Amino acid sequence: MESVVGRTFSVDASAPTEARLFASEAASSCADDRTIADLALLVSELVTNSVVHGRTASWVRVEVLVGEHIRAEVIDSGDGFSFRPRHAVEPRGGFGLYLVQRIAECWGMSVGAATRVWFSLPLHADRGSRSASASRLGEAL
Repeated sequence: MESVVGRTFSVDASAPTEARLFASEAASSCADDRTIADLALLVSELVTNSVVHGRTASWVRVEVLVGEHIRAEVIDSGDGFSFRPRHAVEPRGGFGLYLVQRIAECWGMSVGAATRVWFSLPLHADRGSRSASASRLGEAL
């Protein structure tokens, strides 16, 4: 049975930490520790992107859907962005979407009335070869 929980945060310096804790709690009863750590990291990175780059954003929302996989979506009221794939981390940041690309099973984005970035993770760390090798932060970097 799938369940979805969501919470809206103010766009300020506390949002990434609060969102990370919210996402971890949302998945704590059904996912293993490694998956929860990956979920928390990716949600925190995407919310940080909303805070730092969402110049017109006044709110950011995190939704976590738990079913056969975990799907998280970060939505903000900003005016969007242009995505350009990266194959490495830049010296002055650039971790957020790079880590999502490396760790998530799949991900996507849409820009319209709101900016949405979503990703999916398996419930348990016994992942396929791509995700298994990239799920540890050190290997992702």
